[in-house]
Amino acid sequence: MNAIVKAEIVTDIAFPAASLRLPYHEQFATLGIDNVRWKVLIDSIFPQATSVDSILMVLTYCRARNLDIFKKPVHIVPIYSSAKKSMIDSIWPSIAELRTTAARTGSYAGKEETDFGPTCKEKLGNIEVEFPEWAQVTVYRIVQGVRCPFVGPKCYWLEYYATEKRDKKEPNDRWLRARHGQLEKCAEAGALRAAFPEEIGNDYAAEEMEGQAIIE
Repeated sequence: MNAIVKAEIVTDIAFPAASLRLPYHEQFATLGIDNVRWKVLIDSIFPQATSVDSILMVLTYCRARNLDIFKKPVHIVPIYSSAKKSMIDSIWPSIAELRTTAARTGSYAGKEETDFGPTCKEKLGNIEVEFPEWAQVTVYRIVQGVRCPFVGPKCYWLEYYATEKRDKKEPNDRWLRARHGQLEKCAEAGALRAAFPEEIGNDYAAEEMEGQAIIE
């Protein structure tokens, strides 16, 4: 007979401070984050975070919206700040978080297959790239018992794609690998905002903000 072993999470262990990429403070325990969970956050969930403040902003956001931070409902996106004249960490909901917000209303009723525009070819910096000109998504919401369509805006690839560096024109690796997928997320975010304005408001998805700049 095979033995069934039940594994339990051990919370009385701790990583040495020298092994932590970002310092852990005992006050984090009041947020439900011990030393071990902290290491998971900074090394596995948000390895691109550059400061403790960035992780704390995500924690605060997730607690306010009752989200599980370990499911990565938000992303830390480096963007350029015109005020600081440097890159800063910013917090933006993922497309998954916008879907969650819509689903929690109980009136989200699915979406259509994404419409893509014609394939374009253009030289961006030193490389030639093929990409869909635009993408558009229609989502459905139950309004007074009726399943109503909400057509999102046309999102143009050239207006949304993220570059490898701020002063370059070449797309970054993610937008080169998933030229349709990344644009599709942006189009879906726009459609969800149209269908659920009171719940989502003007929240832009992390996929839309990648490579953008804050003009202050």
